[in-house]
Amino acid sequence: MGKLKPKDSFSMFKQTASGDAPPPPKTFDAKCYVKEGNRINYGKMITDEVLYADYKLVEKAKKQTNVAGTTALIAIIEGTKLTVANVGDSRGVMCDARSNAIPLSFDHKPQSAREHKRIQEAGGFIAFKGVWRVSGILATSRALGDYPLKPNLVIADPDILTFDMADHK
Repeated sequence: MGKLKPKDSFSMFKQTASGDAPPPPKTFDAKCYVKEGNRINYGKMITDEVLYADYKLVEKAKKQTNVAGTTALIAIIEGTKLTVANVGDSRGVMCDARSNAIPLSFDHKPQSAREHKRIQEAGGFIAFKGVWRVSGILATSRALGDYPLKPNLVIADPDILTFDMADHK
């Protein structure tokens, strides 16, 4: 068996997304997250921070040829409002006073209609290899890191859901 050359050792992770590395995400003044009545737009703030964290993670991972990634689940409580952000297949669940489980997030799986369509429109594909996988590689369609499938196929954009906990007593 021949010896693998360094450039061949990650051939199965050949970048399937088009283009070079995306530019760094914009940074914003904290005032841009404050809405009328001094309410904070947590959805925008979390999204911007997650995308920045993904950029920094990818930047460092490329230097170390580390193709791994991770998922994220973020929750912020203000008064009775609960804001939940999800990237990937980390799952948030809340229990109400009657011990009922209330899902706070949904998994980003490549076989879901919305994610499958998004991946196809980005020029990618999903394949079944025990489970459905983006480009036959990754079993989640959104993640931080996983740079060989960036910037279009596996994205870090979180889904943001807001709940009023007073409705779930």
